Amino acid sequence: MGKSRYTFSASEDTVEKHVYWYLMMADSYYSKPQREEYFVDSGYYKFHEAYHLLKFPNEKQILEKAYDEYLYLKKSNLWGTHKYY
Repeated sequence: MGKSRYTFSASEDTVEKHVYWYLMMADSYYSKPQREEYFVDSGYYKFHEAYHLLKFPNEKQILEKAYDEYLYLKKSNLWGTHKYY
């Protein structure tokens, strides 16, 4: 759905992070943050909850785009009909 990029300092080093955003379904709600990737939390959220958790306008735009695509697919009875793995 999009890509965001940012840098931060961790353990006396500067980390450049590229985040790729996807619209997908999950088989379960189990979620575990990847500590080695400096994630401190992970989870599943409703659109309005996720929107308010995001800090940057470009990430909110990506979420809005994904939600619009989800609504379109659902309205067209296409959501969940294809598996791409």
